[in-house]
Amino acid sequence: MLFSRNVAHVSLRRVAGNSRRFLSHYKRRKSIETLDPSRLLPSDHLDIAGICQPTVFTAKTLFKLPKYHGPTMAFPAGSRGFLYLSQVDELQPSWQIRFRVTDSNSPEAFESGTDLLLPDQRPWSVALRALGEVQLAALQKVLARDGLVGDALLSVRPRLQSIQTLDPSRLRPSDYVNFAGAGRPKIKISSQDSFVKFVYHQSVRSQRRHIPFPESANGFLYLHAPKEEPKILWQIRFRVTDNASPASFESGSDLLNPNQIPWFISLQAMKARNSFPALRELLIRDGLDFDSLAEGNATARGPISTPSIYSLGQLFRVDFAVRNLDLRFVGFGADSQLECQVRSPLSAKSRPHRGDNWVQINPYAGSALCCFEAHSSPTCTQPNKLALRIVKMTTPVTTVKPEIAHLIPMPQEGLVMRYTKRPEGLDGILERTLDPRPWTLDARTTAHPMVQAILHGKTVETT
Repeated sequence: MLFSRNVAHVSLRRVAGNSRRFLSHYKRRKSIETLDPSRLLPSDHLDIAGICQPTVFTAKTLFKLPKYHGPTMAFPAGSRGFLYLSQVDELQPSWQIRFRVTDSNSPEAFESGTDLLLPDQRPWSVALRALGEVQLAALQKVLARDGLVGDALLSVRPRLQSIQTLDPSRLRPSDYVNFAGAGRPKIKISSQDSFVKFVYHQSVRSQRRHIPFPESANGFLYLHAPKEEPKILWQIRFRVTDNASPASFESGSDLLNPNQIPWFISLQAMKARNSFPALRELLIRDGLDFDSLAEGNATARGPISTPSIYSLGQLFRVDFAVRNLDLRFVGFGADSQLECQVRSPLSAKSRPHRGDNWVQINPYAGSALCCFEAHSSPTCTQPNKLALRIVKMTTPVTTVKPEIAHLIPMPQEGLVMRYTKRPEGLDGILERTLDPRPWTLDARTTAHPMVQAILHGKTVETT
């Protein structure tokens, strides 16, 4: 009986807590009358602080605002102010809703207020075309009262998005796509009866194999084709922009994968797998000889696959836990490739006990963006080797095998990879020496003409 009373007491407390939260949210409930900053009233002032997905009421209906950032992050403290419509001087697909934080509910405070910011200091915003039908229907009457739209329902987001080009110089507002929060978004290729599905990132370690696109994934798909890069490296990328105007393309930034490498679809993967036929047709329609561009290219599996290196200073991801690095050096010819596998500079050979076999072990976990740079050996006045510099840590480094961590100096951002020379004749656990030295690519690989050309800043084109 005592147990029953305790359970009932806990349940009542839980109900009371939920009721208080509901009442707190209900007390903050207000109906907005406008999204036009020039027509704001004190009653349009909203308090959405601490709420994950606030409900906004209009005169006759309601709708939920998109989440602040990620699936669980609530709107931050101090999120008190006015919702308003931004970008109204541009084309309708560019219109956004933003939140102006103010120090009071006075409409005069709007001008001195500041837009609510995301953790990365970009303004929180939601494009009208990113809203669902229920949200658009609720806003329709508000925007109609503001004189911004007519009686027809806003046509800012077709049910099925479509694109007509991948050429950055030919983009239109209609090529603007919204992948925010989508697991496998689908788009239609204009003038084709075909569709394309996209995946942001696949994780074999996660129970959710397909990681959704981030909330910032609004922008343009395009062909990344720098003239200074070999055509073998051309890719389809996603340019994140603030609005649907093609003019925003230049000021935008490429969508990144979780490992901080740009999200992309490689031309070699498209040909080798015979995948994305609709995108291939679109490239051809844009005037590109797709078959010649991808000639001789090996299969690529995205940003976590073998990096294709064509110059010094080119960033690529290195996982500190892998024992070997798979590398591909490329030139400007169709067959200008060298694929090789080298032992990771963060991998050491050790045997815990006398008589045991030597094993290859990595003392650290983590990852970084690295690049090759020219390095001179002590006996040479000119660069004759390739060293590996850590440019930016993407996953913090941790020590997972402290018993062998003395063999390899801990990787540090801004420094070249180093290793500790094993003393001759020492058996068992290796000991620290006082002369850690830069790790460099092995002599056999460095001697290849493709690598020599990269080392000396030249290009190689073979037939």
